[in-house]
Amino acid sequence: MSRKVKSVSFLKGEHREIVEADSRTGKFLLKYNVYGKYGSTRLVSRSYNLYRFVTHEQVKNCDPVLTLESGDKIRVYHGGDQTQMLAQAAGLIERHDKTQTLRKSLLEKVKKNSLKEVQDVEERRESFAYNLDFVFDDDDYDGIF
Repeated sequence: MSRKVKSVSFLKGEHREIVEADSRTGKFLLKYNVYGKYGSTRLVSRSYNLYRFVTHEQVKNCDPVLTLESGDKIRVYHGGDQTQMLAQAAGLIERHDKTQTLRKSLLEKVKKNSLKEVQDVEERRESFAYNLDFVFDDDDYDGIF
């Protein structure tokens, strides 16, 4: 039984919108309208970690539900009330965000080490002295022919 969060669904109008986690970053993409000063609107899309996603203004009032990889569904807030987050959901959210942060830091560390190795190889290549001033003396050649 896998306890990993696969997606989050929330009510949007008359239907449930399902947002899948990005496989590389573990973040969730939220698209919403922002209203301007003079009545203009524009569509904004941003990626959030799981905690920021379920506590976002556009999602927390819309009964978010976590879907796990095993197929289980867990409601984030007790009875849809945004002031009472369920302990089980809070634990899953915290674990998801922690593993994604750890994964990101490990990837950055590996990338940093590989860049350092590439720089070391380049420095060794530059320090290796090539003797391109090779002179061929006819006197040193005994001649086979």
